[in-house]
Amino acid sequence: MTFFGSIAVYYFGNLVPEMEKLRFLLLGVFCWAIWMVSLSSVQAQFDPETADRLVFRKTGLGFGAHISTTGIGIDVQYFKRPSEQWEWTILFRAASVSDPRERRVKSLYSDQGGKDFVYDKLNYAYTVSLLYGWQRTLFNLDPYNQTTIKTGLAFGPTLGILKPYYLDVAVNVGNNIYELRSLPYNPSTMAFSDIVGEGNFSLGTDELKYAPGMTLRWNTMFNMGGSKAKIRAVNVGLDAHFFFNKLRIMAVTENRQFYMIGFVGFLFGSSH
Repeated sequence: MTFFGSIAVYYFGNLVPEMEKLRFLLLGVFCWAIWMVSLSSVQAQFDPETADRLVFRKTGLGFGAHISTTGIGIDVQYFKRPSEQWEWTILFRAASVSDPRERRVKSLYSDQGGKDFVYDKLNYAYTVSLLYGWQRTLFNLDPYNQTTIKTGLAFGPTLGILKPYYLDVAVNVGNNIYELRSLPYNPSTMAFSDIVGEGNFSLGTDELKYAPGMTLRWNTMFNMGGSKAKIRAVNVGLDAHFFFNKLRIMAVTENRQFYMIGFVGFLFGSSH
């Protein structure tokens, strides 16, 4: 899963133009959902436990992960159902955020072990969100259908977390002697030719900065667990992040306060 996740993040982050990313996500999920709904409908005709799988469940808890147009993340979601048609949700979500204008460049010292790096990147960025919302059931389980489709909105606070982006830099210590040092990127003191490559990811964890904000989330959930006791769902939707100050991901390139992010994710759990 980690291998394929890395390929997907590289593909969406580096090869696909920004305006095409959400289109690829939505088209892929739509085709997959149609296929799964068709398959589950056929399987449901032979389900001997129809009565039990249709029993109403009041609460649920799911754990999952998602890939978005800016990175990857994890999800924990609690459900409270006052009726068959409506449910209240509490969602904890942690995710990485990249600027769509980030581009990896080849190190001038790649033949000496220099790693590719993102030029003009100032910080890694992550978000931690706690969202409260509701979902409405559009299509429910019945004796011939194993798929539930729901849609809803959620809103709540988001905390942006910024970690300095370290680079391995050749520093002139005198008499034309250079020393390799790992330093946070600083455009005023580092020329492109000084940068040997990307630094160690673990550096900068003691230099975190924070950017509070708010998030509005829309999603549609396809639960193909075949029973109201199971959560086996795919989520597709949009996150709208607004930060009170600009999220300083880039050094010279203009940073943003608002991010519209498309995502697709999976959620697994149970209901009681």
